[in-house]
Amino acid sequence: MLVASISILDAAVARWFLTFLAPPGPPGPPPVFVATPPALAAYVLLVVAMVHDWRKTGRVHPVYYWCGGVLVAIKFVQIPLSETAVWHGIAGWVLSLAR
Repeated sequence: MLVASISILDAAVARWFLTFLAPPGPPGPPPVFVATPPALAAYVLLVVAMVHDWRKTGRVHPVYYWCGGVLVAIKFVQIPLSETAVWHGIAGWVLSLAR
């Protein structure tokens, strides 16, 4: 539950980054790579949980290693995949469902 909660904090933390650190730019959604630093900042909570687990039980539960690795891998794979024509086709199809 904790890892799932941390995984959805990307957007909330990114809003703070965009509000206080982003220069004014054209209207519209920012590029995908802009969400990487806020996501990594949110993943610090995962490190805090790992340290807590280690101090309480003397070991870190394997779920933190697996899920933490998957979260970071997804975030870095997301950047190059968001530029492909296949992804733009899928995103366009999903947007057409909302109309």
